[in-house]
Amino acid sequence: MWLQTTLGFFSIQQEHIDRDSGMLTVSAYCLDDLQAFVSKLMPGCVIQYGDENQSHKYFIRAPQARIGAAIAQAVSDICYRDLTNAVRLSEGDIRTKCLMGIEHQLSEIQHYQREYHFDASTAKDSEPEKILEVGCEGGAYTLWRCQYCGQNVFIVASNDCSGLWIDEDTSFQEKAFYSWDEAVRNLPEHWASLFPLYVAPDYSGLIKNELRMRGVDVTQENDWKYVLDDPKRNS
Repeated sequence: MWLQTTLGFFSIQQEHIDRDSGMLTVSAYCLDDLQAFVSKLMPGCVIQYGDENQSHKYFIRAPQARIGAAIAQAVSDICYRDLTNAVRLSEGDIRTKCLMGIEHQLSEIQHYQREYHFDASTAKDSEPEKILEVGCEGGAYTLWRCQYCGQNVFIVASNDCSGLWIDEDTSFQEKAFYSWDEAVRNLPEHWASLFPLYVAPDYSGLIKNELRMRGVDVTQENDWKYVLDDPKRNS
């Protein structure tokens, strides 16, 4: 279990060796987080140091009942309405950014579940299928399709190496969209003028329509016609 508080961020778990003893482990990435937790909620507990290769290097072990009481105390101490703002005031910007990242991902899940009525219990992911790849010297954009919870998910991916031709966000790597139109809109505006590297045969009709809307004559001899008319020539 993850616990996000104004004292810090913690992971609570039961190790295999503690199954019979009822002991739990509270661990943290940052020593000062765990020191604050012990000082405020579990005085007297000794902080132990894990292996250097472990992500959670600092931990304490205590009976489940005592850790439960500590969490109950943390809940009773809540006097804020906005956890993110409370963390900003008590912990600073770095931990606030961590919390905001989690909140952003949860809001994305909430949006897609509300929009598409996802049932995670019936989710069946599939291997990504490449639909389109365009590029130029220094990088490429690829459009993938996969299945998530019974819905098509389109992924626009960039492996730009030059940093010269991506118009908006040069740090962008991958973004997921739940409609074809939205995915195509998030390709670079000039994607139709880039060099076509691959078009999936099943999507050639859709790609032709998108190209026509962007002024590309797919009946003329050009790189697009070369790829669209003969799937075997896809690289």
